[in-house]
Amino acid sequence: MKRFSFAHLQTCVLYVLLVTAITGVVMGTRSSASDIPLRSRAQQDGASQPNSQLSPEEVVRIVLEALQRNDIPRPDSGIATAFRFSSPGNRAATGPLTRFAQIVKTPNYLPLLGHQSAEREAAQIRERQARVLVTITSTRGERINYLFSLSKQLDASCRDCWMTDGVSRVRIERRRPTDSRRIASGRA
Repeated sequence: MKRFSFAHLQTCVLYVLLVTAITGVVMGTRSSASDIPLRSRAQQDGASQPNSQLSPEEVVRIVLEALQRNDIPRPDSGIATAFRFSSPGNRAATGPLTRFAQIVKTPNYLPLLGHQSAEREAAQIRERQARVLVTITSTRGERINYLFSLSKQLDASCRDCWMTDGVSRVRIERRRPTDSRRIASGRA
């Protein structure tokens, strides 16, 4: 049996949030309707569902927008949307939804909730795998990078749907442009 580190578990949590409710995962205990399966709840909320027409960039956009307005129309509905777009493997590692929500609310992922803005780079796609680098501006004004890893599903419940396998907070070192005048003159 494979053992997972806490960091790997946190990475998997966001993927679980993105997984569809087709598997019959139930909502947490936040409201009297909390025992409604995710798919039914999503239909009530008018939330997006994974489908084979969505690109990796569109999946990431849907997840980010949901997390940005997490508590609209009800508490943690954005986290539930993220869970619907999580791959089955991600859901298995980070679910059920209540556990996934706890992971999203840890310091590594909390900045995604209610973030001010997000910038997405083009997806890097290789066969059935994709990665999308995202830079969010948190409610505190911090710029934080996340790498979304997605895969195109083979499972019959959502064949050919792009779903999130994991989200990792990453540090990207950006070099400052060199001031050629200082170098040419010998002054540093």
